[in-house]
Amino acid sequence: MVGLMLVATGRYNGMVYGDFNKRLYRGIIEYQQSLGAAPTGILTADQTASLSREGGQYFAVLGMKKLEMPLGAGTVFVPLALAPYPQRTERGVAYEAGDRAVSVDLSTYPPGEVVFHALYARLSKTSNRRQVTYKVLRDDFFVVSGTLDGRNYYTKYLLDRGFASGFTFAWDARMLPSGDRIAVLMSNSFFPAFASGSASVAEAEPAQPTTSPPPEPQRPASGEGISTGSGFFVTSDGLMVTNNHVVEKCTSITVGGSSPAVVAARDVGNDLALIRTSFPGTAAALRSTSIGLGDVVYALGYPFAGTLDNGLNITNGLVSSLSGIQNDSRYVQITAAVQPGNSGGPLVDEFGNVAGVVSARLDDLNMLKTSGMLPQNVNFAIRSDFVMSFLRANSVESTGVQNNAKLAASDIARAAKSFTAQIVCVEAP
Repeated sequence: MVGLMLVATGRYNGMVYGDFNKRLYRGIIEYQQSLGAAPTGILTADQTASLSREGGQYFAVLGMKKLEMPLGAGTVFVPLALAPYPQRTERGVAYEAGDRAVSVDLSTYPPGEVVFHALYARLSKTSNRRQVTYKVLRDDFFVVSGTLDGRNYYTKYLLDRGFASGFTFAWDARMLPSGDRIAVLMSNSFFPAFASGSASVAEAEPAQPTTSPPPEPQRPASGEGISTGSGFFVTSDGLMVTNNHVVEKCTSITVGGSSPAVVAARDVGNDLALIRTSFPGTAAALRSTSIGLGDVVYALGYPFAGTLDNGLNITNGLVSSLSGIQNDSRYVQITAAVQPGNSGGPLVDEFGNVAGVVSARLDDLNMLKTSGMLPQNVNFAIRSDFVMSFLRANSVESTGVQNNAKLAASDIARAAKSFTAQIVCVEAP
């Protein structure tokens, strides 16, 4: 457990076999020095607890979850916060990020289907696409790493009772400089199904941080039995994206004041929904690259329906953080004001492209009770790459055309009016 937490905190780069060695000793020394403690090489109970909390926080940021390998041939921890979208493959399942900068492939060959050494030879062969920088082969496992199609990758396969089971973790090093550390974490958590120690894999999962979680985002509604939100068109034939929480309890949905709509697809975990309507609209352009810290953004939608006018509302602000509550990488934090009714509306960049889906704001009352202060401009939006992955998973191709020239706020508002609409949800009494 100590070794795994040293890997998670970046102080040990290798396999943890349970034996005390010089590298593990150096990692402990380095950790003690980071705490300002005497470098004895022997962790105290308090230092062990502190290391577990720090490592656990890193696991939580990555969204590390123990998954079963295809055909039940083992278990491995997968960073689902980095690669949340699963897709079936010929040999198992692959997970990818919305922008495809990170991917994880889990594959299993049943007994007799592949020769283990031949599989190693194929996966370690250099080509125009693949450059191999490290490889090792043993009777019951092999590891290959290098670059593939411009991304770094790490592949590990185990052979156990005839099953050849393995994972490939691939990442864009420019966007994920800690990819090597994550690969080593996955390697240390990868166990075959029949190994004598596999029953204790769950014990290696780090405890979640014990600090009090921040308040849940407020998901406002207006009016008894009726709630409103916002959404935006992604195709010219009437498909819109909004938050799942905007439409999850609806018995009927209307868009733009009169057009009926139905839910075509949901992603409950990422709070996204696709609705189909006959309401005419122009497809928004989805931003293909990640929004940057400090970038100017605009939140558009229809807040406070029935209190304010029912016209489109626009507020501007900055991207103040590249993660949401508890470092959730699906979200960005923005200073643009968000009010009840904004949920599901587009977050637009300076070029008029949709960079995210406005999702939530911190609950003012809970924050006042928790910290004694009212939050100022702490709002969240789901990143556009997660929206694109959601659309791909449902075989939807956005038809909006990206703009590469900066626009004035008035031009952004004018353009957004053509692809943003109010959603009215009637709920069961």
